[in-house]
Amino acid sequence: MKKFTPIFILFMCLFFSVPAYAKENTNIITGYTTEGIYYEAITLESQTTISTSARGTTLSITKEFTYDGTVTPSSSLSWTESSGGVTYSGTLYLKSFYYNNSKTVATYKGTLYAQ
Repeated sequence: MKKFTPIFILFMCLFFSVPAYAKENTNIITGYTTEGIYYEAITLESQTTISTSARGTTLSITKEFTYDGTVTPSSSLSWTESSGGVTYSGTLYLKSFYYNNSKTVATYKGTLYAQ
């Protein structure tokens, strides 16, 4: 029976496995800071609001930036992003950050305005 145990385990894994699903995020932006530090940014939350005020359409957004290395994130970032064929720009403000495995993870939130 010991001889067949690895084959039995393989059989069980191949035919009775439970599918795993990952949330696909197609809004991953990569780049380099002005200091040359590589980053990846993903959108955690976004909401478009159409206003009748002079400001027009706005995009409230929360982004998570992951920087290579242990860095001190800036308290604010100028940011431009396209959504639904509209270009928005404005300022994102640092809400929190932490260090994990030689990376810095920072969360920014702000309101961008249609251009």
